[in-house]
Amino acid sequence: MAKRRWYEIGMVFCDLLNSLFIYAATLIIAIPAGAMVVVAKIMLTLMLGIGPFFIAMLMFPVTAKGLHPRLLKL
Repeated sequence: MAKRRWYEIGMVFCDLLNSLFIYAATLIIAIPAGAMVVVAKIMLTLMLGIGPFFIAMLMFPVTAKGLHPRLLKL
């Protein structure tokens, strides 16, 4: 805000209202974006953690054929 005199109080309130709108708009964009970054990091950690399990399953012929048909029979 620029330096305003006491008789320009209306402009001060307009500046304050404008800054509040900009703050709210920034939060509306920043909070979901931050949440997406956190969820992406968690999912990447999870996928990197269980990836070796699937590679180990490919080493055995029974699991390399696939567990899917047997799971459908259950």
